[in-house]
Amino acid sequence: MVANPGTVAISASIGSDIARNLFIWHVILTINLINNFILRILYHQKSNVLKFNSHSIVQKHFCIKSIKTQKFNLNAICSYAKFPRTKFVVVISRPFMIKIVFLIFVFTSCIVFNSFAQQSFTIATETQIPFQFLSDDKPVGYCVELVDAIFKKMEVSYSIQFGSKGNRAYKMITDGKADAILSISYAKKREQDLDYPENFNRESDFQHFMWVSEYVLFYNKNRENELKSLTSYQDLEDNNIRVGVIAGFSYEPEFFAANLTIVEGKDYNDNFKKLLNNEIDVFFMDKMIGKYTLNNSDLDSKISYIPKKFIVKPYTLAFSKKSSFPNKEEIMKRFYEELELTKKNGLAKKILFKYISNYQ
Repeated sequence: MVANPGTVAISASIGSDIARNLFIWHVILTINLINNFILRILYHQKSNVLKFNSHSIVQKHFCIKSIKTQKFNLNAICSYAKFPRTKFVVVISRPFMIKIVFLIFVFTSCIVFNSFAQQSFTIATETQIPFQFLSDDKPVGYCVELVDAIFKKMEVSYSIQFGSKGNRAYKMITDGKADAILSISYAKKREQDLDYPENFNRESDFQHFMWVSEYVLFYNKNRENELKSLTSYQDLEDNNIRVGVIAGFSYEPEFFAANLTIVEGKDYNDNFKKLLNNEIDVFFMDKMIGKYTLNNSDLDSKISYIPKKFIVKPYTLAFSKKSSFPNKEEIMKRFYEELELTKKNGLAKKILFKYISNYQ
């Protein structure tokens, strides 16, 4: 399914089927409580035995209004409790009991409605610096800040959960444990699990993306004259260029289709070090992630990149088809609408520049 962004209002979650059913259950339970309520005193000690007299029934921790009889009152709600060593009757007037039940109803109603109000939209993701990562156990990053700004504007409570080795973010989607997945690209096979925005899977002129991955070639500045003219897979093949990649990363089919000399590294920093040590000739990676990594190291003055874009792929927030979150369809439409506004009013670029200065 593809979402078509439009102006919508986020209605109260009580309107959902789940909330409605819980509310009906709560009302029925309370009515049953009113009809069948019996006050029982289960705590009993020798020093704590109820005593009857013509003025009051007194117990250690509470006092019940005076009554004038020790006999059953057919117009009252009564409790007859038997204990091993004693027998007593508690008689409470109907008006007083109704007040107690009403207070219980109000109190439990507050709990029920508060639980609806605090229902959180769960977003799954994987660590991908500088877009989403943990800093002091707190989610941060360009995409995290964008999500925060938009969801606050929509007044929708949310939480972000990072995938782990045994529980990847996409598995949270397929298991129905997350309502959306952050920073994900389009793949035809994913359409069975995810709702993408309209026109997101275009080959160009993407819409409703959070960021666009642009794969370029990073190189050692000391070898700039010899490498800066590499602008195609054929150039890499003809010149026997050693191309550094990260082990375990997925790349586009055309990359693997080319007859390239591939050298795997452990991570970004490992491949940048290989560049400086001439163990590889170029490092094939996302431009934005590469610039962020270089900006936060002492390698920025030693490594640059060729502007030619070999792979261009948009990433966004995609919504789970299995999600039963109240008004998910409306939230999805509103999110993509607000996302476009952040790009038009400059907020998206302002947030991006917090993580990557002077990005081009």
